[in-house]
Amino acid sequence: MWLVIFHYFLYELRKVFYISKKKVVISKKHVIGFLVFLAVILGFVQYGVMVYKNDLKQEAIFQDFENKKVEQFFNYRIYSTYGFRLIYRAAPVSIFFSNSSTISDLNAFADGGERFNIYKGFYGKKVFEMKKNLVSDYSGVIGVIGGLLVLFYGLGALANGEFLRFLASIANKWKIFWGIYFGGAIALLAVLLLITALVYLLVIINGVVIPFDVYVSAFLGNAFLILLFFFSVGFVCGTVKEKMTGIVIALLIWTAGIFIIPTGVDIITVLKANSITPLTELESAKLKIFLDWQNGLNNKLGVLKLGDLPSEDWKKEMLEYRKNELNILIELEDKMIEQMADNAKFCQLISILFPTSYYQSVNNEISSRGYNELVKFCRYSKKQKIDFILMIIDKEYFTGYSKVEVFSKDDSNIYKAQPGLPSYFLLGLIMTLLYISVCLRIAFRRFEKILFDLPQEDLEKYDCRPKNIKLESSTTIKSYQAHGSLWRLMLYNLLSNEPCRGNEQWPSLKVTLNGMELNTASQRQDFIYPCHADHIPAGITAGNFVRLVMDLLKVDKIKREEISVAFSLESFAAKKIHQLTGDEKGQLLLSLLEMKPFAIYLIGDIVKDMPFDFGSRLDNKMFQLYSDDEHLVLHLFPEITYIMPCSNRIPGIKLEPFHESNQWLNVTDTLTRGLKINRENQEQDDS
Repeated sequence: MWLVIFHYFLYELRKVFYISKKKVVISKKHVIGFLVFLAVILGFVQYGVMVYKNDLKQEAIFQDFENKKVEQFFNYRIYSTYGFRLIYRAAPVSIFFSNSSTISDLNAFADGGERFNIYKGFYGKKVFEMKKNLVSDYSGVIGVIGGLLVLFYGLGALANGEFLRFLASIANKWKIFWGIYFGGAIALLAVLLLITALVYLLVIINGVVIPFDVYVSAFLGNAFLILLFFFSVGFVCGTVKEKMTGIVIALLIWTAGIFIIPTGVDIITVLKANSITPLTELESAKLKIFLDWQNGLNNKLGVLKLGDLPSEDWKKEMLEYRKNELNILIELEDKMIEQMADNAKFCQLISILFPTSYYQSVNNEISSRGYNELVKFCRYSKKQKIDFILMIIDKEYFTGYSKVEVFSKDDSNIYKAQPGLPSYFLLGLIMTLLYISVCLRIAFRRFEKILFDLPQEDLEKYDCRPKNIKLESSTTIKSYQAHGSLWRLMLYNLLSNEPCRGNEQWPSLKVTLNGMELNTASQRQDFIYPCHADHIPAGITAGNFVRLVMDLLKVDKIKREEISVAFSLESFAAKKIHQLTGDEKGQLLLSLLEMKPFAIYLIGDIVKDMPFDFGSRLDNKMFQLYSDDEHLVLHLFPEITYIMPCSNRIPGIKLEPFHESNQWLNVTDTLTRGLKINRENQEQDDS
């Protein structure tokens, strides 16, 4: 299994690179697309670096202003009136989320009374009404544009049925399916890690250090999961029979996941936030408590003038204020903050219901600009306010002072935010993996349908009278009407040890291979089903395709060299499949038959639109196999099936109606004479 995955991963990379002893060929289309995508990402990262550096400069200006402001105060009561401010510093990792997170820049203000404000309305329910820009930073480009690209990448993974049947004939269907999926997934991971390495290099060049810690790892894992989700969606939609229908379904899922569902989460969160106490109501309640206390104190003790020393009664009243009114004000603030925290958890809970909203929720918290860190900032600011009030009371009424000192020391007025993870992180991870698992389950069932389903249009024409076919060494050539691709797929299913799908008439056909009834066989047969050259993915080079098949068949080094020389593969190995001439395609197909001796060769209509010489060489190869009783060769065409398990061919053969598309049957004189006899007999019957 892991060998197949590894080889298919190499196959994905070989779509971009072809390396031989002589040269390295690079797919310009893939490289240009990657460079454009990378340039967009690096541009947004550079913008994030500039924003982060500018925030650091503003911090220095902010602190210098705060210190100079305090120098102008000559007592703590004035300091209490003007209050102090705090600034919010995001973590360096916020560079990756410069425009898609909740908080851009943030300040807090508190005085010695009831006032406590978070700048830009980031306090109360307003924080949940902020709109986030999805496609304007590293995380957004990865999730939105990257998701769209891998969606189309997945759409093409299982689109070629004949090519998949070929692969499944030389390897187990499970290995092929998981090899394709995990090979593509590992390729996505490799590209993501490469982009991240280049992003880190750019950040380092700018003189910024982003620790590669558990949170950056969580972001990369989250980004990989969202890419894997869209890849899995494309995997499923790519199996839809009508290609355009599959594309439309995939785009609808992408649109819903990127725009509709996250918007729905935001709307529900805003509606839930209406239960939070309105900010004006909170401010009014705090102001009433403070004014009632202040008016009561003035009525009781009068107004303490500037320069007057506080009496013992004043000191006693201030102690009572600390125990009562101040605690009531704190409780009101705590209630507001807890309501915000509860709504943040609710938002994070409903975000796990779909991978894209979960992706945004996780990134929001990892950015250090999310709901959780905002709640912590509010709590930190509230604590700083309490300490400020206690300092004012202590300096003004108890210990005295000779000079007003700055309250915020050692950068305590700068809140250094840290990245984090949302609530229900593990549950959201499980939900995302569940979505991917469901997609893969559906994709595998659709993959089996591609391999083994019988065409309905041919089933309607199928002669349901019982038929018994014995495949063994013989001296006759048997012919059967094939009804399009029906019999070819029937035999493919039997050799693959797969039940016929969608055909209740299947039991009417019984096939016996060397005395063993294939209908009841317990294992798949050793066979190869080569596909037409036009069904091989056009974007891969011929050399890489041959290497993939050789890897799957475990062809040794000596055999590889012999095949390469015998069929001149090196001369066109660097060409892509769609660039090959007809003769080169023929060489490629003939080389597949030499890689390993198979017990059964199931040959379809691989000579259609191919050069006549290819048909002749293929016929000669079949003659070589006929001479060995260990091999069984079955020629199957859209309208006629020829089963030729023998070395001695008899010229007098009665064939079903011949079609000119099978032109290569005229290659041998014996078959030509057989066709001539058949036509003469038909003419006599008609007359």
